[in-house]
Amino acid sequence: AVITRFGRVSRVGGPGWAFLLPGIEQATLVDLRTQVIDIPKQEVITRDNVELTIDGLMFLKVGDDAEAVTNSVIKVRDYRKAITNFVYARLRDIAGTMTLETIITSVSDINTELQKSADEFSQKWGIQIESVELQDIDIPKPVLDAMHDQKAAVQEKLARQERAEASKLEIDAINKATTGLSDKTISYYYIKALEEVSKGKSTKMVFPMELSRFAESLSGRISPNKEITPELVNSFLKKLEAKKQD
Repeated sequence: AVITRFGRVSRVGGPGWAFLLPGIEQATLVDLRTQVIDIPKQEVITRDNVELTIDGLMFLKVGDDAEAVTNSVIKVRDYRKAITNFVYARLRDIAGTMTLETIITSVSDINTELQKSADEFSQKWGIQIESVELQDIDIPKPVLDAMHDQKAAVQEKLARQERAEASKLEIDAINKATTGLSDKTISYYYIKALEEVSKGKSTKMVFPMELSRFAESLSGRISPNKEITPELVNSFLKKLEAKKQD
C-alpha cells in the first residue's frame, strides 16, 4: 500500500498489515503479482496497403521495491490503460513499415520489439513488461484467397520442373543403357515390342518401315507355333548378314 498523509506520500506499507491514522492517512493498494492485459482487436495498415486486424496479450507487473510501488501510484493515473494505448500506437507504427508477408513471418520479432519498447516507456512508472504476444492476425478474405492462388501456382510450377527433370533423367538413363547395344540386340527388342503390341485390342497398328520389313522377313521363316527367342533372332540376323555378303 502507498500511504499518503494530507495528500503527500508518507510511506509504503506491507505486504501484510499496515496501520493508518484515521482521518489523516489514506492508502492505495498496489498488486505486485503478474497481470495479464488483453489487447483488444485493432486495425492496422501495412506498407503494401493491406488492412489487418490484430489482437494480443501483454504480461506486466509492478516492481517489488518501494520506489517502483510509489511511482505506479503517483506518476500515472492508470498505468494499465496508459501502457495498452502505447502498445496500440507502437503496433500501428511497426505494421506501417512492414509488408503483409513480413508481418506474418516476423511475429516473434514484432513481439520482442513491442515488449522492449513498452518496457522502456513504462520504467518511469515502476512497471516491468514481461512479455507481449500477438495472438491473432486476421487477413481479409480476398487477400487470403489471392495468397492461396499464388502459392498454388508456385507449387504447380515446382511440380512441372520436377516432372521435367525426372523425364530428362529417364531419357539420359535410356541413352546410356542403349549406347552399347548391337544392331542384333536392338532388332530383338523390336520383335519383342511387336509381340507385346499384337496382344492388344487394336485392329490397326503403324510401325516404322524398318521394323515392318524386318518382321515380314522373320515371320516368313518361322513357323507360327515357334517361340521367338534371342537365339532365334540372332540366327536369323546372321543369315541375313551372310546373304548380304554373298
